[in-house]
Amino acid sequence: MGYILKMSYKSAFKLIRKAQEENAKDGLFELYCTLYPNMDRNNFFTFDEYLEKSRVASVDVDSRDRDTILKEIEETKKQFENEENVDIKPNI
Repeated sequence: MGYILKMSYKSAFKLIRKAQEENAKDGLFELYCTLYPNMDRNNFFTFDEYLEKSRVASVDVDSRDRDTILKEIEETKKQFENEENVDIKPNI
């Protein structure tokens, strides 16, 4: 325990992140184990394949400021309001 208290913040955060990743991996393995009994030659996949499919794709975050985004929204709204034959109702 003393070793952890003497670590730098950067190293401690890396260690915590690694622990969280391993915890998530353990949870995914438990889910994989529930699927495994129902697998046969036609639908078998390894845990590594399951793990790769379960990874979340990175999300692009808009780094523009709030006013710029709101201005763009207003301009887009005006474009739709100015068009005469725009059907914005969902097709049900």
